[in-house]
Amino acid sequence: MSTARGAATNESVRRGAESIEHLARLFATFTHCKRNQKRPFKRNWHRHGETATDALEHLRRDGNVGLLTGEQSAGLVVKDLDAYATEFCSTYPRLAALRVVRENAPDRAKLILTSDDPTTGEVLADADV
Repeated sequence: MSTARGAATNESVRRGAESIEHLARLFATFTHCKRNQKRPFKRNWHRHGETATDALEHLRRDGNVGLLTGEQSAGLVVKDLDAYATEFCSTYPRLAALRVVRENAPDRAKLILTSDDPTTGEVLADADV
């Protein structure tokens, strides 16, 4: 969510806030990360997720926000498609609508799915996918 110089732009904060709000409607919980980092910095972050309100406040203070998956977020599962996003999405067009793409990496994507079993993260395949 930050620019190369480190200060988050209004547009990146707006897009990040929209993502947080959307994921919160799916019962997601979040974790705080330092600016320009992916690693959570709070102890027990994997057991005690942050609310959307806390995540939005951290984002607006120029922090980075991570998404907790599994039981902490009602079974949300994230699949990175770093190398084959375009190919995967053309093979599975119904899943393409679920992808998250960064402007500076249009060839990469993440899929955010709901697991059928939040304790294992197993996603049962739909025959029509």
